[in-house]
Amino acid sequence: MSKSKELSEFDRGSIVGFHLCGKSVREIADILQKPKSTVSDVIVKWKCRSREMVEKRTGRPKILGEHSRRTLKRVVKQNRKSSLVEISQEFQSSSGISISSRTVRRELKNLGFHGRAAAHKPNITPQNAKHCLQWCRAHRHWTVDMWKTVLWSDESRFIVWQSDGCVWVDAQQTFL
Repeated sequence: MSKSKELSEFDRGSIVGFHLCGKSVREIADILQKPKSTVSDVIVKWKCRSREMVEKRTGRPKILGEHSRRTLKRVVKQNRKSSLVEISQEFQSSSGISISSRTVRRELKNLGFHGRAAAHKPNITPQNAKHCLQWCRAHRHWTVDMWKTVLWSDESRFIVWQSDGCVWVDAQQTFL
């Protein structure tokens, strides 16, 4: 049998309100169309805690505490160009906690870091910019036939066996 939904605060308040008005558990269950056991449990919990709010469930404890999350953040900020595996290994060596790279990725996202391709700064020095401008001015009067004699090559880079260098950047940071 599947679990039912959690009762809303309104439903819990209604049950407590009917109970305070002197209604029996059976009458409350009939009015609200809820099981008698549910109505009884809400009333018992209200009497014990004097409130009808739902307590937070414990769930599975997090593997990383606040101190470990700060350590992970420090490791990432020391070398932003590290891969996820390198970050995981560095964190494990510095903190002594053994966690998977998937957990590291999830915690980095929770900390506000995102894996992005690094933004490349153009390597144009003032001297190179001057030379480019001179070249453009020298060739601005070329005709279409002259440009047809130029062979244009498209430079593409292919990386087969290694990482392309995904960089973990802060959510607020746009450039490295």
